[in-house]
Amino acid sequence: SALTKMSENNKIDALIAKSKESFEISTPRASTSTTIKQNSPLVVKKQNEIKCHFFLVTVYVSINHGAALSCLILASPFFGELGAYQSAAYFLSYTVSTLLCSVPITKQLGHRCGLAFGLWMNCIYILGFLIAFAIPSIQTPSIIIGAVVKGVGEAVLWTSQGVFFVGSCSAYAELSEMEMEDATKYFGGLFGFMVLLFETVLESVSGLNNIVVARWDWRGHWAFWFYFVTSIVAVLGLSVLRGGGAGRV
Repeated sequence: SALTKMSENNKIDALIAKSKESFEISTPRASTSTTIKQNSPLVVKKQNEIKCHFFLVTVYVSINHGAALSCLILASPFFGELGAYQSAAYFLSYTVSTLLCSVPITKQLGHRCGLAFGLWMNCIYILGFLIAFAIPSIQTPSIIIGAVVKGVGEAVLWTSQGVFFVGSCSAYAELSEMEMEDATKYFGGLFGFMVLLFETVLESVSGLNNIVVARWDWRGHWAFWFYFVTSIVAVLGLSVLRGGGAGRV
């Protein structure tokens, strides 16, 4: 009947509305008492929205992260000792930021802005290398400051991604009437695969860079331009992404 269908829709909307709230930095429990029919067309639609949205966010984050990581790897071959120093600056900044400020910043910004903040900081990190190539006189501060910025950004990025991940898993588990553990395994496997895939693909460009430079005598830093453009495209893609139910960005 129309009354029954309206009641079902209200229950589903309540679940989705709950999942869109600002997530706390803790794991919500999946509900096992829901009476919504799992094969309802509206439920299936919401499930697909959550999965599709999670996939797109994961792709954008993985591309941006892979581009920044590739520059981190290229730093030592291009800048020698300075490249090693910037790696140390990045890891120190990342560790301190993770311990002291990533959670407060994520709570203040919200996970949506936290993700965007982290991706933009990766873009600034790559930009630091381009500035170093263009203006050798400020090479050291440009690269070191970029590494520190990347450390802070990635600390916030992964904290925000964790909040988004938990929210997506929780909402999907409630709609699918599955255990939270099973939803976490499903989304965790997808996220891990995409991160490793884009890390591998983008890091291979650094090898291509050496071939191009050796064979055609191109400027060796063209790869940094490629990574910069790639990272910008990824963060812009994330910024315009809308919808998708739980953990919405």
